[in-house]
Amino acid sequence: MAASMASSDGNGGDIHRREMLASLGLTAAGVATGLSYFYSKDPVPVPKRDQVKLGYIGVGSRGGALLRSMLKVPGSQIVAISDVNDEAVDAARENVQEREGKAFEVFTSNDYHDVLKQPDVQAVVIATPHFMHGPMAIDALEAGKHVYCEKAMAFTIGECIDLYHLAKARAKKQVFQVGHQRHYSNLYREVRNMVFGGRIGNVTAIRAQWNRNDDVSRPCSDPRLERMINWRLYSEYSGGLMSEFASHQIDVANMVLGMPPVPGGGHTIAYPHSVCGMGGFDYPRYKKQKGRDTSDNIHVIFTYMVPFRERKATPEGKLEWAFTGETYPVRFTYMSIMTNELLGPSEMILGDEGSIEVSLAGGDFWKEAKALANPVNLAEGTNPSSTHQKKILKTGATIATVKKGIKPPDEPITIAKKRDDWSESEFVGKVAGEHSPQETLLALDGFLEDIRKCERGEPYHVAANVEVGLASAVACVMGNIAIKEGRTVHWSEFGLPVG
Repeated sequence: MAASMASSDGNGGDIHRREMLASLGLTAAGVATGLSYFYSKDPVPVPKRDQVKLGYIGVGSRGGALLRSMLKVPGSQIVAISDVNDEAVDAARENVQEREGKAFEVFTSNDYHDVLKQPDVQAVVIATPHFMHGPMAIDALEAGKHVYCEKAMAFTIGECIDLYHLAKARAKKQVFQVGHQRHYSNLYREVRNMVFGGRIGNVTAIRAQWNRNDDVSRPCSDPRLERMINWRLYSEYSGGLMSEFASHQIDVANMVLGMPPVPGGGHTIAYPHSVCGMGGFDYPRYKKQKGRDTSDNIHVIFTYMVPFRERKATPEGKLEWAFTGETYPVRFTYMSIMTNELLGPSEMILGDEGSIEVSLAGGDFWKEAKALANPVNLAEGTNPSSTHQKKILKTGATIATVKKGIKPPDEPITIAKKRDDWSESEFVGKVAGEHSPQETLLALDGFLEDIRKCERGEPYHVAANVEVGLASAVACVMGNIAIKEGRTVHWSEFGLPVG
């Protein structure tokens, strides 16, 4: 294995972003300018011609979990691994050989360029620190590889623009997917369809948070790699809470507000019109961490301009939703703090006829009392004879008063579980380090299937494509600028290719 690329700058071995980019051989271009198969005890065999040979770039905490997940997806074969941490590389190689056999040869290197040079590597999975995503993804596309790039897609708006144009130009021959897994979640797809179908009327507000009680630091045995291992703590490497946590939920807002449907399949993606907010690196205990400067709390409001719609009668006398040509603002209020984890990650989507609360654990759906009183809306709502909905009709309160800490009955969003959607733990088992194995497996399986279609010259559609990645990543940068500069930041400021 090649020697570690880490080097000392005379400050305890820490490497700064510009030096780290140079040491990795990353170009400065763009930096400144801005389940078709299921796994079970008896998996469906995948023909050898359809197996996809993969290289992994970054196999630390997130990358290691993605590698272990990929090993559960039939038709995948991991043949190359790169990471600056030899211990992580050794652990990843052992994971691969547990499936493929001890004699199976895995190419390893500390230099990701070596992986890109391997002729048998068809595709790469990039799960490195945030600031490397854009340059590495650009290098991988230019090397002719299909790319799965973890979110946020890129560190700067300039990198987002460069990557967008390159991925678009190569879309006929190369698949580019971003790690926004909720686009592959059956639950979140159902939520999107409920919103698009008018189940909660017109969306009027979104509220979300991802709270933890955690300093996000990880143990590091090699002082020279401290900034690489704990890159989330340093703003020269990471967008902080905005890119690490908010990016997921900005993506949810972009997804459910992105109407109308695109002709021929798929849906448009919404882009925030503007953002304002506050936040900072404030908590005394975290201030004691040497060199840390990323926020421990953010509180932001994104504004979206959304098309208005109303029910209109068709010539046959059927009532259907129709867009009026008007737009109106929808505010998305977001909070992330690192000092209390009570609410965790979840989203509340509020409409003038109902509400949806959703998280990786499941979802709940309520109709507003006035909507339930309208016979036209009953078919689109939950059962008005249920105990909880009777309370709504009687009191007018969407969520009845909670007494003694007991949550009242509600109407859960139910998703039919099928053997081919990775929804049952008996099919997939536990994936170490993975918070949401179902949607991860769906996303990775979708990536492999899109590669197969692409290489056969067949049409394919990437749910979490480069446009999805750009919309979320740019919004994260906008949020950080708004907090840092204390002003409202607009999408239109940056000459973006979309929106």
